[in-house]
Amino acid sequence: MVLPTSSEADRFDFESATIRSKLFNGALDDTDIDRLWNRLDRGIDLGASAIIRDFEASGRRAIGRALPHGVRNAIAGSHPNLLHHDSVSSYHTAASRDSLHWVEAGSVAIPIFTRRTESPILIVTFHGVLRRSKYVLPRFEWVNSLRSLGHNVLSFGDPTMDLDLGLEGGWWLGTHSLDLIPQLAVLVSRTMEELGAKRLVIAGSSMGGFGALQLGAYFPEATVVAFNPQTDVRRYHARRVTRVAMGSVFGADADPVPARVSVLERYDTTAIVPARIRYVTNIGDQHHLDEHYEPFASGLEDRQVKSLVRTTRDDGPRHEKIPAEAFISTLTEEIARFGRS
Repeated sequence: MVLPTSSEADRFDFESATIRSKLFNGALDDTDIDRLWNRLDRGIDLGASAIIRDFEASGRRAIGRALPHGVRNAIAGSHPNLLHHDSVSSYHTAASRDSLHWVEAGSVAIPIFTRRTESPILIVTFHGVLRRSKYVLPRFEWVNSLRSLGHNVLSFGDPTMDLDLGLEGGWWLGTHSLDLIPQLAVLVSRTMEELGAKRLVIAGSSMGGFGALQLGAYFPEATVVAFNPQTDVRRYHARRVTRVAMGSVFGADADPVPARVSVLERYDTTAIVPARIRYVTNIGDQHHLDEHYEPFASGLEDRQVKSLVRTTRDDGPRHEKIPAEAFISTLTEEIARFGRS
């Protein structure tokens, strides 16, 4: 794979945003497609594969070349309740119980799964790092497990993963010009308003925990439940993954924007910390204890923030995905607190 320079990341981000807009409006032409293929032939994707996949699925004409393995599913899919929105500001929830949404956001499209119920609670979930050979994007984690709780659900897929077909984690970084987390906050706020939801729980494990903690910077009344999360992408042990993620977004020669890779920096930027952070750690995962939990807890203490509540588990000596039953039981405990407050 070839990582772009910062100037290339900026230029290709703008180019992809322009082409996606033309695709949405039915104005894409052969010249645009050729520009995308030229980029892919250089080994730089930055959303080109996803645009071509969406163009193919639009039924306008065949491309004539096979896309490489790992491109996400197209926007035009078989889900019975699928909505495509031309911008974050035009997003709205569906009347149906379960629905799939694609929201245009510059050079990428944000995938969202929603479940609508009569509950006053909205649960927002983020997925973790994943093997592209095993999962077809978009990935909506925990939605089946959450069905038994009976609450509203909004699950985000990470559009950052469209920037490189080998990318196993994108940490919700967005693109060169798009800080994704504030856009996700707008989508959550609109969903809560339309559903009439009064309580917000944001949850995720590992990379998903990072996304949940980041989103909490926009909701001072929220409860965030993070299982073995990263709190600073720069300190994650799988540097081969973070190098591609940050290089694809910011450029190989650029330093990442601090608030986009660090939860504490994000909290400093918004001057908001969620009302309650339930931080679940695996005592056998020494890296995440030393490099993520301890600096985060110390940082909150230095800022005189008292919303952090730690729970420990013993899930073995490695960084393991939290079991579904533990995920659900922890969320159930947190939701039960609403009745006592």
